[in-house]
Amino acid sequence: MNTENAAAWQSNKRSSQIANALRQEIIAEGFAEGTHFYSQNEIMEKWNCSRATAREALRLLEADGLLISKPGPGGGTFICRPSMEGLQRTLGLLISSKGMSHIEVMEARIEIEAACTKLAARRANELDLRRMRELQSQFQNVDFNSSESAYIINVDFHKAVAAAAHNRLLLTLMEVLENVIYQDTKMFTYDKESRKQAVHAHDTILQAIEKHDEEVAVRRMRRHLEAFESLQSLRGNLL
Repeated sequence: MNTENAAAWQSNKRSSQIANALRQEIIAEGFAEGTHFYSQNEIMEKWNCSRATAREALRLLEADGLLISKPGPGGGTFICRPSMEGLQRTLGLLISSKGMSHIEVMEARIEIEAACTKLAARRANELDLRRMRELQSQFQNVDFNSSESAYIINVDFHKAVAAAAHNRLLLTLMEVLENVIYQDTKMFTYDKESRKQAVHAHDTILQAIEKHDEEVAVRRMRRHLEAFESLQSLRGNLL
């Protein structure tokens, strides 16, 4: 490694170390969104580093979605929070770049939703059940052929089940997967029989959750998603 490359490597290592320290500070202190954060000059002084190193450390935190830079008067670097849109976009890119198939995504979705359904059957309260009933009523009456409403309501029902689990990590995983699930569902064309099956499946899942029957609810959710996967595969929609 020549001198120039060695210097660049040391600078990158130093900026990563500073970024890690700043990341931990942001999490530990719980800074409110919009809080003014360190400037490049303040980082240079505090960590005795070059401007390039300070700039790179801030860039790493911006890439994490923890900071945002605003130019001009009153500008600077401010605390923000990773957005769901950013996470969804990153996941979509990751799935594409890794060449993951729809089958792999579906397998992961089934396991995540099974966990959500089990906890929903255990923890769902009346507000959760009311939300699921409302969505199921909409799903029963929507025009499957003339709009995207059916796809949106379908995904919203599955998200409502996840919300009823009252586990923020599982709900976040479902929300991150939302775009992938929506696109996957949108690829599917409902005929009369598949629409009937989907409505019935949601009915039986909801009934089991209402009865707080974890085992039956999970079994019905798995059966519903596996049937959907099989139908897509038969129609050539899965890779």
